[in-house]
Amino acid sequence: MKKDITDLFVFVDDFVAGLEKTQNDHLLQSSPLPKLPTRTPGLAHSEIACILLMFQGSPCRNFKYFYQSFLQLYQSEFPQLPCYHRFVALMPRVIGHLTILLYSLLSPGNGTAYVDATSLAVCHPKRISRNKVFKGLAKIGKTTKGWFFGFKLHVIVDTKGNLVRVKLTPGNADDRSVIDEMTQNMTGLLFGDKGYISKELFLRLYKRGLKLVTRLKKPCKTY
Repeated sequence: MKKDITDLFVFVDDFVAGLEKTQNDHLLQSSPLPKLPTRTPGLAHSEIACILLMFQGSPCRNFKYFYQSFLQLYQSEFPQLPCYHRFVALMPRVIGHLTILLYSLLSPGNGTAYVDATSLAVCHPKRISRNKVFKGLAKIGKTTKGWFFGFKLHVIVDTKGNLVRVKLTPGNADDRSVIDEMTQNMTGLLFGDKGYISKELFLRLYKRGLKLVTRLKKPCKTY
């Protein structure tokens, strides 16, 4: 069923407009000037970001199906929709916008929190050698579900499920390698799975007033 997306688009459009104005006001001129895209898309950055957020709130779990079928209900709202493959090529242009939007909505990080990571595959493992999306950014990684090619999304939430910190890394990043940066100025308890076990990490966080709580591997000494 088609839903009214006016509020969502107005919110995203205002945010993107304010962000780009701030960036332009503080942009340092370099010589020579950075190479800009020569092909202007029919969709604005706010429209691309809005579509990606709509996908996250839709019942669809496959983006290609969402774009080619579900999104057609909103053809009047996005009259300049390109083909699916062209839209996929445009998606990296709004990664920065969406990342800053997430950070602006985060909650304070004091008290009890939970940390975890999930894989964000950009293609099927069989197509890794032919993949051109996010070339140079995505990496091969491994989770308990197997190998994948893409990114890892690291998330810290509070006891109510509110986002506290978010970080995106290449797929081959160690889950523990981002904890120091993500937990700056946080205190209290941080719960994670066995993938975050590290004596050195525990001691560093403990000195800052943050206690990392994980299950123990067998055999594993307590500290």
